Amino acid sequence: GPDKCTIMRLGLAPQGDPAILVPLLEALCVHAVDHGAGRVFAAVADDEGASLLRRLDLVAYADETIYRMVREETREEEVTRQAASFAIRPLRSRDVWGVHTLYAAVTPRPVQLLEGLTSDDWEFRLPHRVAWPGMASEVRLVLEAEAGVGGYLTLTRGSRGHRLEMMVHPRQRVLAGPLLQAGLDIAAHWPPLPVYCGLRGYQSELGQVLESAGFQSMGAHTLMV
Repeated sequence: GPDKCTIMRLGLAPQGDPAILVPLLEALCVHAVDHGAGRVFAAVADDEGASLLRRLDLVAYADETIYRMVREETREEEVTRQAASFAIRPLRSRDVWGVHTLYAAVTPRPVQLLEGLTSDDWEFRLPHRVAWPGMASEVRLVLEAEAGVGGYLTLTRGSRGHRLEMMVHPRQRVLAGPLLQAGLDIAAHWPPLPVYCGLRGYQSELGQVLESAGFQSMGAHTLMV
């Protein structure tokens, strides 16, 4: 949302002293707050980076594993239909509260408090118009089961790769495969670039679903706020 800021990239010259990054990051945080941001987010892959951000009072709140799939590695997993009916469709405005309820069911309470997301954040992400999947820069899907929104997937188109994010309710984990495949079917109409997916530790059981679809783990990093 507009009240949040993410540190996307931070570099240091060879043999440079990491300490010189502290005033730079302090100035960045002040700038973010002056422009209405209440939280600053970052992801770090090593202890040195985490230590640097802790000096600015950022705290770690989750671990995330990054998965990568190259188009040639894609393979559809045979899905066994369950007795319960479900549908996978584009996100609609009326789904906002259902998606937020799903987020609350999936995400540990301490993480929710640190991220500070509300239903307004999901409203902020709603597209202004519907585009054909092959032309869209971002697609959002919901998995609608008998009990409501049981899964949520976003697929963002990029120039070097596409990004996929997914949440699945603990009681609907068996439907994670069909939801993932629906996203990959859309990505198949986009430029043939790698697809990346970040999977947080509290949804680590979905890693098997990603690997069954052809994703491979690239490593992990720590999320901080």
